[in-house]
Amino acid sequence: MVRVLLLAPVLVIISRLRRSGGGGASRQIKFPWFVFWFGAVIVVQSFVRVPPAARAHIIDLDTVLLSSAMFALGMATRWHQMKQAGTRPLLLAAVIFVGLISGGWLITRLLV
Repeated sequence: MVRVLLLAPVLVIISRLRRSGGGGASRQIKFPWFVFWFGAVIVVQSFVRVPPAARAHIIDLDTVLLSSAMFALGMATRWHQMKQAGTRPLLLAAVIFVGLISGGWLITRLLV
């Protein structure tokens, strides 16, 4: 959750750096409104008790929506674009994947 919440300030900082860097026209990064709604849900969740049955349905809906989004991303991926990008992005993705899995495992082992 912290990673998602930190996305907004990071994008604002990157936007400011790109504008101050000069060197041609650059697009300003727009505020990611999902971060606002994410925070709103956190606040509501803190003060409103959701019944367990409703919570189970919300979690099921979340799983379906996340799966749909991942499927849509996969459908937009073209093999020729991956070939054009080369192996470096795939290696970076593999390193990040291993780091996230290892870090999650380590944190789980240390805290549980």
